[in-house]
This record gives sequence, C-alpha cells and structure tokens, in this order.
Amino acid sequence: MKPGGDTEILILGGGINGVAIARDAVQRGLKVRLVEAKDLCWGTSAGSTRLIHGGLRYLEYFEFGLVRESLRERSILSEQRPWRVEPIELFIAVQDGDPHWASTLLCGLWLYQAFAFRWPFGADASSVSTRSLRKKFPHLRADGVNAALRYFDCQVRYPERLVMELWNDAAAGGARLDKGHRVETLLRHEGRVVGAELDDGRCVYGQVVINATGHWVDALGQRSFDDYKPQLVTTRGSHIMLPRREGMPRSGLYTYARSDGRAFFTLPWGNCIWVGTTDIFHTDPDVFSATEDEVTYLLSEANKLLPGADYQRDEIILTRCGIRPLARGGVGRGKSAGGVSRAHRVVRPKDPMGSPGLISILGGKLTTHRSLAEEAVDAACELLGRKLACRSGSDLELGEEHPLPSMPEDVLERLQSVYGPYTSNLARLIEQDPSLKQPLLPGLPLIRAEAAYAFTREAADNLDDFFNRRCMLTTENLPWARHARPLALAVGGILGWDPARSERELQQWVHALEHHDPLNASRVKNKL
Repeated sequence: MKPGGDTEILILGGGINGVAIARDAVQRGLKVRLVEAKDLCWGTSAGSTRLIHGGLRYLEYFEFGLVRESLRERSILSEQRPWRVEPIELFIAVQDGDPHWASTLLCGLWLYQAFAFRWPFGADASSVSTRSLRKKFPHLRADGVNAALRYFDCQVRYPERLVMELWNDAAAGGARLDKGHRVETLLRHEGRVVGAELDDGRCVYGQVVINATGHWVDALGQRSFDDYKPQLVTTRGSHIMLPRREGMPRSGLYTYARSDGRAFFTLPWGNCIWVGTTDIFHTDPDVFSATEDEVTYLLSEANKLLPGADYQRDEIILTRCGIRPLARGGVGRGKSAGGVSRAHRVVRPKDPMGSPGLISILGGKLTTHRSLAEEAVDAACELLGRKLACRSGSDLELGEEHPLPSMPEDVLERLQSVYGPYTSNLARLIEQDPSLKQPLLPGLPLIRAEAAYAFTREAADNLDDFFNRRCMLTTENLPWARHARPLALAVGGILGWDPARSERELQQWVHALEHHDPLNASRVKNKL
C-alpha cells in the first residue's frame, strides 16, 4: 500500500482554497479527506471585502498576470453562480491630494477592461462629472472631489455560502470531512510527509498532503519541521457594517483614505453598507478581530467621505476581520502592508522550502480560488503519477427545481438571497414536514427548515456554525442579538436538545462571537 492508505489527497484547512481543492479533486475522481480545525469558512474567507474582482490597484504594481487571472476567474464564477457572484456598479471619487490623477486612473480602467476575459454586465468604464457623482451619492462631501470614474466589478455577499456550495459539491463526489480538530503536526515516514496528527491524538493519512491552512501555514510548518523558515507575510484587514441612509444608491464608492492614503471602499449590502478596509502587518495567527483603533479609523473615514450620513459609533451593525496569508517575497513598491503582492504560490516538493509528499498553499483570494485549486490538484496528480483533466470550469448541474411553498415576501426574498437555487433543498424538507416552513422565531425572517437543513445536510455542529456561516443571520441588519436565548431554544427544540444543552450551546456561541464579532457578543451578553 502507498503511504497514506486509500486517501489520495489529504487537505488541511477548510477555507475557500481548501474546499475548492477538495471539489476539484473529487471531480477528477480522486479520493479526498479534508481536516478543518473549526468550521468551513471560519477564518479569512469570511473576513474579506467580499468582492470578486480583478484587482484594479494591482495594476499599480504591474501585476498584470494576477489581474488577467482574476478577471478570467471573475467571468467564470459570475457565469457559473450568478445568484452568488453579482455585478456591482462602482464609482471612483478622485479627491484633492490623491496619489493618482483621474486621467491615470481612467487609463488603468481601460487596461483593466481590456484584460477582462468575458464581461456581459454593465457599460464600459468611463469618466463622469462630479455633479453626477454627488447626485448619485447625496451624502458625499461637498468639496475636495475633483473627478469621478465609473466601472463594474462583482460582489459576493455571502462568501460563507459560496464555500458551503463548493463543499456540498465535494461531499456529493465522496469527499470526507473531519471538522473540529486542529492539526498538531505533520507526520513523516522515511522523510516523506504522509499525514497529520490531530489534537485528539488521532492520525490521518494521505498519499499527498496539501497544507491549505491559510495564515496558519507557517505555524504548522514550525510545529512540524525543525529547520522551517517562514513563507508568509500576514496582514490584517478589518471592516464595519453601517446602515444605508435614505437616498444612498446600490452602488459602491472607491477612493483613498484621507488619513493614510490607502484604498477605501463603501459597498452596498442590502439595507446596509460594507466599509473597509485596513491593511496592517499582523503576527498572531490565533487572534484576529477588528481593534478599537481600526473601528475608529473606518468610522472616521466613512464620515470624511460621506459627511452627510453623520454615522455614530452606536450605529455600527457588526465588525469583521480577516488575516491575509500573503506569500513572502512578493513586496511591491515600498514596504507597506498594502504593497505585498496578492498573487498566490503553490509550493511543490521540488521547490525551495518544499518537502516530499507535501504541497503548501501560500496566499490566494476569494476571486482566484478555482484557478488556485486547479493548480494545486495538477501538482497533486503529478505526485500521484496520474493525468486527470480539471473539470471545475464547466457549467454546474443544479438538478430539478423544487419551489418553496407560499410564505411572507420578506422570508422568500431572504431565502432566495442566502440559498439561491438551493432553496429547493429546503422545499424538499418542508414537503416531508410542513411544520418546517414556520418561523424559527416570530419577528425574524428565518424558518425552521434552515436549522434542520444546516445540521443534517451542511455539517453544522453548533449555533455558531448555523447562525454565522449557514443561515447568515449574524451578517444581517436584524435584531437577532436581543433574541439570542430564544433562538438557541428554538434550534434546540428542532434538534431535540434539552434546555441545559441549549444553554451550553448558547454560551459557546457567545464565546465564538467574542472572537470574530466582539461588538455583537457584548450586545448578546447585555440581553441574557
């Protein structure tokens, strides 16, 4: 038997890259096992700016290859999953003192557009008058904006759901999931990496091992190899969500922050706006949440750009933070965090710092997860001595549509936004048990079927998994924080938990919120 037993590819890490690799591999007929310490999409993948984009600012660093790849992937993803990857109209507000003239940015937009693989949405990039921009954004600052440009990109409102859809494809192809156990160290046999030891003492094996642990790649390497040298530069990016004021468009605004000159976005998000981002060097892989300084910075910059909105701190709906695992050595002009290249690197055994039997993933973006996975599985196939064609760029087969029964309009609208065509899975559950169409809790647009589906079909293990990464309740501008205990009891009732179990699950959920959304953790605790 080959080292690793019957598992051909053992994947460590359940972010978008690890899950995309699993999907690609099973589509080629390979036997796959994925190990994830917490939950699918628990880390960086959920803390991003939530754009599927070519990376306009990468042109500044002459990363033309990365831009072309990203734009190609944007086209593929928007055609494969139009319910998940949607076009977004963006405006660039050029302000006095910005690092680039409007003419330079417009040339960049034309080049950006020329690199696009296919683009069926929207109009060509163009300049617009500042008067038109202020009419579009009535809360925009009255002076200091000297030019404006318009272009289109794509947005993924729920990257958590994108990851879940990819995993469901992988699981349908036979991929196995081992969730809730951290990898302590890599296992070697005769100098070759053959598996991993988990924190519960179990050992898992694979003929090829892929380290897709994101910003934990170095930490695992240092625990496994005495001579390991760091391969990552990690930077922290934080965001806040604010309510969308009356008159604000469903378009995004891109500019440069007044205080430090870094790229700054406000993006439409249902009845809210998504504001970001920061870019700060970060060292501790296990601690990442938006700091007080970052929240103050983002709120201040939002008010400088949109003074008419006059946002107050108590209006912040949520905060998010992600750690970018960037390949070391990819620094652009200057030494700032924003200057580190976003291009990924797939480290093979024959590469410098490579190890026999091990493939390591450095970097990666939401946008390029499919092409990164293709490259990683190509490398794994080479190690396995097999030639198997990639199929991940093909059209999806969604199966027969199963319509939902009659429900309130706000409920149907939310279900369609969160689950897209996969609402058919909820409809089938409701057909078997009509009580599942009832609200999970009166006053909130969730239904009981969502909990039943998440825990039985989508690998949810606890309330944090369900509310944060399955039904997406905690990313919505809804009064869920004041109803945390009734929500826990409602889910427990569906799953057969006794009151003591529901209370334990509630406390574990609050603890999880303290890690990635301390603002709402505090709000929940104040209502318990």
